[in-house]
Amino acid sequence: VKITFVPSPTPVTGRPAGSLSWEQLGSYIGRSVVVELENSTVITAALEAVEPQRLRVRHVIGGGEASYWIDRDQVSLVRRAK
Repeated sequence: VKITFVPSPTPVTGRPAGSLSWEQLGSYIGRSVVVELENSTVITAALEAVEPQRLRVRHVIGGGEASYWIDRDQVSLVRRAK
């Protein structure tokens, strides 16, 4: 009988691949990002501003644009838009 040991999977910790840290966001101002919110809403928008506790995005809604702040505690993930 041959016994083979298979390593247990290592739990994933930290940010998902491709996500941006809050500290990196300043270099993405003016670029498109995807913001995933805690309530599962996904927004693709231009990043306008970043403050320690919130970020401002602008995106097309219907025939116009919307620009607004999102509190940091509502954001679950920010990544570059493709």
